[in-house]
Amino acid sequence: MKKSLFLLLLLGIVQYANAQWQQTSGPVGNFINSIKSNDQYLFASTQKGIFRSSDGGDHWISINNGLKDSFVFSLEISGNKVIAGTQKRGIFISSDNGDNWKEANNGLTHNRTVWTLLADNGSIYAGLNFGLFITNDYGITWGSFALPMSDIGSIVKTGSRIITGGYTVLISEDNGITWNVKNNGLPNDAIADLAICDSIIFVLTANWGLYKSYDFGDNWEGDATFNLNGISSCNKILVKDSHIFVGTFSYGIYYSSDLGQSWKNVSDGLKFKTIYSLAIKDDYLYAGTYRGGVWKRKLSEIVSG
Repeated sequence: MKKSLFLLLLLGIVQYANAQWQQTSGPVGNFINSIKSNDQYLFASTQKGIFRSSDGGDHWISINNGLKDSFVFSLEISGNKVIAGTQKRGIFISSDNGDNWKEANNGLTHNRTVWTLLADNGSIYAGLNFGLFITNDYGITWGSFALPMSDIGSIVKTGSRIITGGYTVLISEDNGITWNVKNNGLPNDAIADLAICDSIIFVLTANWGLYKSYDFGDNWEGDATFNLNGISSCNKILVKDSHIFVGTFSYGIYYSSDLGQSWKNVSDGLKFKTIYSLAIKDDYLYAGTYRGGVWKRKLSEIVSG
């Protein structure tokens, strides 16, 4: 009887431990600015270059051959290409999963700080500190959009709508021909990140929490349930189906299973709680932290819990 109770207790402890976040083997000590994946690999961009893992983060290798700027803000995957946006040297593209990188800046002028990248139907959008750019030929040439504001830190797209975030929200409903400022109800604050699910647009502000729009940006309302948790500083939002994950500054990760109607903190075991990036690969949610490397947790545990 005692032996059975001991085994049950031990099993419970093991299950609880497995249900927490697990630290991968790296890239420890770095700012994990972006995490992306394809069928084979997981990629992480840092201030010390780009790292790749083929085994879910158990091992990481540095992949920076040809990369002329080691501070990489953004990553994106498009077909067999991996695209990297850097702090000062613009955009680099790899056709061999990061083994080699080539500069792809024809048409990008001035200071080439690339905050964000988005791949959509063969096109690549790049948000820079001086505007929004597009290429349809993997960086051989870049064209620019005529925006009322220039600093673009996040991009989402649905159909012909392009939505960007910088110091405010800009929306085009005609694939970038015309643009409008959409900030009715938003605080006077920088936009940390954007996401869209069905017709709901989510905006993370840098210092005032989460906002939602149900009418494609004409009006915004604060997410009272999320913001009442006392979380104001947010860095990253990830939406998968009706599931939403928000990475915060110092408070870990929050999760909603009902498009933001309710929230819970899902940071058990996560020792580094400033989150810069989030990604899903296979059945794992990956979190890029401030100086704590990449962490992972089974997505099914979070969703079912």
